[in-house]
Amino acid sequence: MFDPLACALADRYALLLCAAACLGVWEGQADGDGFLADPAWAVLVLSRIGRRLGIAVPETPADAEQAVLAEALGRCRHGRSLDLYDTPLAG
Repeated sequence: MFDPLACALADRYALLLCAAACLGVWEGQADGDGFLADPAWAVLVLSRIGRRLGIAVPETPADAEQAVLAEALGRCRHGRSLDLYDTPLAG
């Protein structure tokens, strides 16, 4: 049986790694253009991670949510992946 405190610590550590990865991806694309260069997705991801960590975060801007939703819907409509690579999917 696992110690519940160890599981909680591992969960928090994984969330912090996700936040660091998010910032690293955004920073690597900041000089470019396109979806990953837009800070909207990073703001949305980081705010959701912060809430999962129990941190009081401000409400995300509606335009950030709309930008991420529009990107996801556009990718679905055009048969593109929902990952960082935005690759065409087999039709």
